[in-house]
Amino acid sequence: MNILTKLKGCNNRLSWFFVVILIFSATLLLINVESRTLWMDEAVVLDYFARDLGQFFPNYFSIPDNHPPLFYFLVIIIQNLLPLSELAIRLISVLASLGIVVVNYFLSKLLFENKKISLWIMFFTTFSAYFLLIGQMARYHALAAFFSLLAIYFLLKLLKFGYQVWLWWLFLISVVLIGWIDYVHFIYIFGLINLLAIIWLVIKKRFFISWWRWCLGQVIIMLSFIPMIWLIYLRMTYQGDSGFSGLSILGNSISQWVLSFFMHGYAYFFTENITLEFWNFYFRTSSYCNINMAIN
Repeated sequence: MNILTKLKGCNNRLSWFFVVILIFSATLLLINVESRTLWMDEAVVLDYFARDLGQFFPNYFSIPDNHPPLFYFLVIIIQNLLPLSELAIRLISVLASLGIVVVNYFLSKLLFENKKISLWIMFFTTFSAYFLLIGQMARYHALAAFFSLLAIYFLLKLLKFGYQVWLWWLFLISVVLIGWIDYVHFIYIFGLINLLAIIWLVIKKRFFISWWRWCLGQVIIMLSFIPMIWLIYLRMTYQGDSGFSGLSILGNSISQWVLSFFMHGYAYFFTENITLEFWNFYFRTSSYCNINMAIN
């Protein structure tokens, strides 16, 4: 009886720690959120405020920005509910960042099966400088990261506990939403989940779902992304950005073509996202070596 009482008391304390860390994270994200003026990329969302909410998607699919429309649409909804301010414009990122803290807890709990470790991970996430930066920014990064973590969490839960209809659909919806928030996150996550599925099948010799259902799910995801391909086409061919000719693909050597894509990928994954300095140093050094080889 004493053991059960102690376990219950321990769980209550851990639950309180969860709440305290979440409140502390919200406090850090909200402190000075209105002290900085909107910088150039954040101010893009202001262009959509004057437009009618019901006409947002028809207008966006005529003249799109560099990114998918979902983040802008959510910001405009908040702007219609709250007075116009830096907080209202950045609130989606703040809420998404709080979601990241929560998902990190449950994801680590799923992996390590230890609440204390999960709370420490949650705690360190709260203090991440880059996390706080994107959490106070009217940009898509925090929202894309939230749904990316959510998709990975649902997939790992499916792999661990087996197929459940509601989990399967939450997983698919999360991946679909990533595609409507950021192109690069979508490509990365779509490739990652399929690679993880193949590795799991090779190691475990079994899968949580029939292959026809898995493939059908991937078809649903890709069909949902088709409108984004149209936006990319519009952006590149009709709105400047030098059109397709600006890609500098045709007429170049294979080495220059590969190097261009390598540098482009590096810029997206290693300068706009959190990575270990070791990997930054490694890829930066490799880039310089490749450039020197291409020149010589």
